[in-house]
Amino acid sequence: MSQRPKTQTVSCTQDPLEPVKLMSMMEMTSTYTAHETFVMQDMWWTACPGVPVRQDAVNSFAKFYFETPQPMPVPIECALKRGDKPWEMHGRVKRISSEEPIHALIQAVHRDLANGADAATMIEWKRVLLYCPYKFTYVENASQLQMASIQWRENKAQDYDTVRRSTRQRICEVIAVRHQAEIVRGPMTVDEVVALYTDGGIKFSDMSEPVTKSFVDSAMTIATRAFSIQSVAKTLTDAEERLGAKSPFEGISKLQAIIQKARSPTNIEVAFEYLWDRWQAGAFRDRDDVIPLRAITGQESGAGGRGLIDVLLMQEALRVYLLGTFVQAHPFPAHVKAMLAKICRSPTHFRQFNGFPEDTDVDRQWRQGCRIEPVLFTLGNLRLRSWLRARVPRERKTCPASRLRDGLRPRAHTLGAAP
Repeated sequence: MSQRPKTQTVSCTQDPLEPVKLMSMMEMTSTYTAHETFVMQDMWWTACPGVPVRQDAVNSFAKFYFETPQPMPVPIECALKRGDKPWEMHGRVKRISSEEPIHALIQAVHRDLANGADAATMIEWKRVLLYCPYKFTYVENASQLQMASIQWRENKAQDYDTVRRSTRQRICEVIAVRHQAEIVRGPMTVDEVVALYTDGGIKFSDMSEPVTKSFVDSAMTIATRAFSIQSVAKTLTDAEERLGAKSPFEGISKLQAIIQKARSPTNIEVAFEYLWDRWQAGAFRDRDDVIPLRAITGQESGAGGRGLIDVLLMQEALRVYLLGTFVQAHPFPAHVKAMLAKICRSPTHFRQFNGFPEDTDVDRQWRQGCRIEPVLFTLGNLRLRSWLRARVPRERKTCPASRLRDGLRPRAHTLGAAP
């Protein structure tokens, strides 16, 4: 790949990099454009370490722009310090532009290789990799480079939705910016973190949520109390990889509300897992697959201040009671108790045995010889109803009896998960 082909089929509007011209243009305008090999950039470099790359964005970019061998749709923008000689820095030039187009191009080439593409196609891909458009810009220090990278995304977000930061990515970005600044300055306040964006001249696009004092304050809380929990981080990642910007957890106000309602680390873990399970089960299809903020906080009409998180935490309390005190107090067969413990361990385990309503490929043969109807019948006895009334006296006064019955009592097809 170090030698360029004599002929060029793939279109590239830039001239090849010329050292004399580069030095002259950089001195006059601080920018220079040319084409160079794909591997001139530092492939491992990122201006904001710790910010995850959305695989759904990479997939979308690859599908839209690289279905066939095509040149990079946007220049690979890289940073230089005065005196740098990029023609002597192959593999070490730091990139300002985003990772998604880079990953998408690599993924597209791998796709065709894995699918056994013909020689002509692979030659075209070779030319794409050898003739990549570059834009070089003078950047004085690491902080300026980081701000330039953030601004690049904001500038391109209007045209390329795949490079727009999701809420999860923006929170991680704020933490990364603070961490890099604290290496030099020491511990920073919320106002000082906001000032990093303001002083860096960041202008947010209309599609982005700006970094304000309230955003940074919430971001630090969410990162500490939610992102630090492995299962929560996985749930948010799974939702984002599957749905992108349409993730039901998109929006910092929504994430903050879930944490405030759940409070403890254990309840926060339960809340995210149960909410994601309910969404996948189709519980929000009548709301355009959106989990409303007012439903989380209990501000919907007739809710009496009790929201989704309260109901989900009650379900978890019922699950614990079912597998503990309730089951042990009844003479159910040992194999039924063991099966209940396996099925009702968590919503994830429940779906492994029963799937979601529309799943057709789930093996449910375990039900043969392990009938749990006696358990479900006993769940409706007076002692369990008394336990419910003792646990939720406020709901008994403020909510219709049907809501308490339908919203909190496990059913045969959703035992241990979302009703």
